[in-house]
Amino acid sequence: MARLEKACERSGGRPVDAARYSGGSHGADFEGVRTYIREHRQKDFIDNLSRKLLAFSLGRSLQLSDEPLIERMQAD
Repeated sequence: MARLEKACERSGGRPVDAARYSGGSHGADFEGVRTYIREHRQKDFIDNLSRKLLAFSLGRSLQLSDEPLIERMQAD
């Protein structure tokens, strides 16, 4: 409940609609989030996940020389 109260404070006291995504899409649960990502943000999600996994596995920040490997990781 404290999380919801803090979210309301950050939104200027307006109610928070957690089921509305950018672009006006709606979703009510985990399946809604997953559907939204697949339909609207899949490429961004895969790019971010690939970068985070690679940085973690290398134990360092990514460098420009890592770009070819990231592209290979994301290839279909």
